[in-house]
Amino acid sequence: MQVLSAKGYDVYGVANRSVSAGTSIAGQSQASTAGTTVVQDSVTLSPQARELAASQAASQVKTAATAVFNTNKGDVELDIEDYFTPNHKTFSGGIDSLPPLMMPTQNNINALAKHISNTLPGLMSNYDIPIAPETIQYDNRGQLVLPNDYPYADEFTQMLDENPALARELGTVNALSSHLAGIQRAAQFQEESQGMSDSEIAALMSRYTDLFNGQHSAGDFSLGFTADGALQVSVNGELVA
Repeated sequence: MQVLSAKGYDVYGVANRSVSAGTSIAGQSQASTAGTTVVQDSVTLSPQARELAASQAASQVKTAATAVFNTNKGDVELDIEDYFTPNHKTFSGGIDSLPPLMMPTQNNINALAKHISNTLPGLMSNYDIPIAPETIQYDNRGQLVLPNDYPYADEFTQMLDENPALARELGTVNALSSHLAGIQRAAQFQEESQGMSDSEIAALMSRYTDLFNGQHSAGDFSLGFTADGALQVSVNGELVA
């Protein structure tokens, strides 16, 4: 956004300029002590200027929050904040009227992690949270679980309660990462089982019991933060975002 000087705002008629009594109406300053000229300017933005600045800021945020996601409807450009903002719309046109469903791909995880990393530090500052939790987890009911020794658990929980779009986004990263970990592990099982006999496959299955009982091992994926709030996602031991 271009920032204009007080004189620049005068040109566009969006600021009221007041000059101290030491300046004449014609703009010529009167001499003060020791021959020094003193001019004091104060700039007050008009309502139109405030609206313009707000519009430009909103446009910048919207652009930064837009990314292309892999969905059940193909690759779709989505406004992340709009996508996760709670709404009470009813969809009566069948499945085709539902919003695109994000698929568990590394591209989607990377895009969400980048947006969270750009958003969270500012929110933490607003809630006087100096450091982010080292890791976060979700229980079987999908509820956020913070480390027991995290000193700002109450403030962090309040922040998410009052910013449900971000809470939904974090939960989605958790779900996508879990599913991606399962997909990668299943692919690993398929690769290892190629050419094996039935007895060898049965023995191999004992090492992949989590694939067949619906439970992922704790080490399949993890969500962590740097101290300043950048999200880090690990899937099967590798950092993917």
